[in-house]
Amino acid sequence: MRNIADIYIMLSFFVYIIACSIIYIISKDLLSFRFNKKVKKIKPEFEEVILKNLNTIKSNEAISKMDIAYVREKLKKKPYIKVFNDTIKEFNKLKENQIYTKLYIENFEDIINKNIKRLKLKDNTIKTYVAVSLGEYKISNYEISEFLLNCIKSKSIYLKVASLESISKIGNIQTLKRAIDYISNEECYINNKVFTDIISQFGSDKELLDEFLIKNFENFNESIQVVAVEHFKNNKIEFVKEELFKYLNESISKEVDISIIKYFSNIKFEACKYKLIQLLNSNDWEYRAICAKALSNYKCNLTKEELLKSINDKNWHVRLNSAISILEFNDESLIDYILEEDDNYAKDILFYAMFMDERLSYEDYLEKSGKLEVEYQC
Repeated sequence: MRNIADIYIMLSFFVYIIACSIIYIISKDLLSFRFNKKVKKIKPEFEEVILKNLNTIKSNEAISKMDIAYVREKLKKKPYIKVFNDTIKEFNKLKENQIYTKLYIENFEDIINKNIKRLKLKDNTIKTYVAVSLGEYKISNYEISEFLLNCIKSKSIYLKVASLESISKIGNIQTLKRAIDYISNEECYINNKVFTDIISQFGSDKELLDEFLIKNFENFNESIQVVAVEHFKNNKIEFVKEELFKYLNESISKEVDISIIKYFSNIKFEACKYKLIQLLNSNDWEYRAICAKALSNYKCNLTKEELLKSINDKNWHVRLNSAISILEFNDESLIDYILEEDDNYAKDILFYAMFMDERLSYEDYLEKSGKLEVEYQC
């Protein structure tokens, strides 16, 4: 009997837990519904006021103290904060508007600082929302910088990324330096593509960012180094090429080397040509493949000769990149030379590259590579 009683007690406990969870979810949904309903109700009028203020600044006119006081009073309530943030975000979609946003937000800097101080004990979801909003506000002060830097130390990857993005958008180079140094020193993981996209949003003089990245290159961890080179490549930053060539010769790591080679496939640096040819003969196929592609940016007889050798490489990726580069030279004599040779692998990869470049139809590719006969036999 005691065992049966214990089972009923346990079942009752589980039913109680499930009931509490259901009540909590329903209550939360009801609160969210009421909140969104309130936001929808106040949005047209309050949004109009904010946009009117922003456009007044944009017209180089002064906003009345009464209008500022009205908005400040409304920002004591959460639904109005939501409408305020959404309106600012929408206004900022035009990049030229962002400078006017910053001027407008300065009227509410003290309110923002007070709200930040209240967030210490809040959960990461609320902090993430605030961090994103701060990036749209575009203003920088001690309280905002420290809040965002502390958020970067969070275990939440969403909060970390949102905070780093906001720091970049705000454009305070000193705060961004501290953030990048912390991420590098602590080996914090942020996806390289995401990180590269974040720093490309830097909201101030980008030359300051570029100088910081190249001057401190040696001090960064491998991941940040790759991000820095990717940033230089994407934005075609040329003043760093001599430094990057030096690092390529020093061979910091395979990943960094490959990212630098990709940079030199976009940014031509004549002195690098011989290094790329040297690496085209590396024992590592990844070096050979990426160099075969990069050499398309260095059109001369020497590179043509080297690519005619590498199109016979034992690795498929090296052969393909060599064929693509050869086609980019637009030299029919090179194509004729390959077709006259007895290497079927080189011919096949050349036909495939021509198909990829839409120089051959699929049927012509099959016919020239001998695959059409195979299909018929099947």
